[in-house]
Amino acid sequence: MNWSTALLPVLLNFALIPSALSAGTDATTRTVPRIAEDAAVQSTRLVRKMPAIPVSAGGPESLWLRVVVGADGRVMEAAAPPDTEPQLARAAVATVRHWVYEPAVRDGYPVEVETEVNVPFQIVQPAKTPVSGDPLDREFAGIQNRYLSRRDFRRGFPALLKLAEQGHAISAAQVASLYFEGRGVTRDVDKALTWWRSAAERGDIGAQYALGSLYLFGNGGVQKNIEDGLRWLEAAGSQGHLQTLMLLGSLYSGQDGFPPDIRRAIHWYLMAARRGYVPAQRALGRAYLAAVPPEPDKAARYLKPAAQLGDREAMRNLARLYEDGDAGAVDRVAAYVWYRRADPNGFSPALRRLSAVMTEPELIEAHRRLAGTLVAR
Repeated sequence: MNWSTALLPVLLNFALIPSALSAGTDATTRTVPRIAEDAAVQSTRLVRKMPAIPVSAGGPESLWLRVVVGADGRVMEAAAPPDTEPQLARAAVATVRHWVYEPAVRDGYPVEVETEVNVPFQIVQPAKTPVSGDPLDREFAGIQNRYLSRRDFRRGFPALLKLAEQGHAISAAQVASLYFEGRGVTRDVDKALTWWRSAAERGDIGAQYALGSLYLFGNGGVQKNIEDGLRWLEAAGSQGHLQTLMLLGSLYSGQDGFPPDIRRAIHWYLMAARRGYVPAQRALGRAYLAAVPPEPDKAARYLKPAAQLGDREAMRNLARLYEDGDAGAVDRVAAYVWYRRADPNGFSPALRRLSAVMTEPELIEAHRRLAGTLVAR
């Protein structure tokens, strides 16, 4: 659905503006039978999602949807519980339709399956303002306490507008979000964009992210403008906004029809990976392998910490590097260990293929490492 800093105090009702990442929070999947499910069914695994939907403090952290994942890994159907707020349901359903799964498997064949997925939201709040300092900051803090924290937007809007007209960037971003959602004021997309632009030009990361996302995907009544979208997203990314870094990395990797530019993808993923963010480490490893020429040594450097923290895709990619010797000498023992950790049941074709060519001492050593006496290098 897979978008921290000051953003909006209300839900942004537009699909396709995810964490990452995801960027930040990974969705949880629990499978329920559309087919006759039994122990032979291997559950679906999410391999790609859009960023998390921004939602105000006090809003839900996530929403369970019932979806149908086809044998090709695409979401065929999605539905929210009937009592879900309509705007929230529409945004979540539209976003999850762009997720991609590793299909469920039964008896070795991909199958269509019904499952429940937990769609994460990015809880965003206005930037914390100091008790002392700029008088406009202090006034904003008062408005936040009196009105915004109680979701009294009708009385909060005029006070915010007054501060925004005095050049207060955080207030301008809040005014924009209220105009966009029609909370406390009649909905007006043009005015929302004007105030977001005012805040973004003053360096407000939340406003830059909101503008970039809206222009890039053309949602919520905003005319699509890829050039402006990327410009504002790169401004937010340059300030270290984690979800924006992941989004830019995925776009420059060629997702959603964007022309791939692997060097740019590496640039943005690297900023996130250096902060220890596992999805970024995994994605960066993939990007180094996709570079021309490939850089397997650098790929292994970032895949390994992600693998050590339990990321199964990173485990499989790292195992392939060891198996093929792309990151140094061939190491079948290390490759076996990582393949097995990625697939504890030992059913993967890669693991069976590797086992067939390993010597008995290599297999003994691999199982000794798996037992915990040694760790994979």
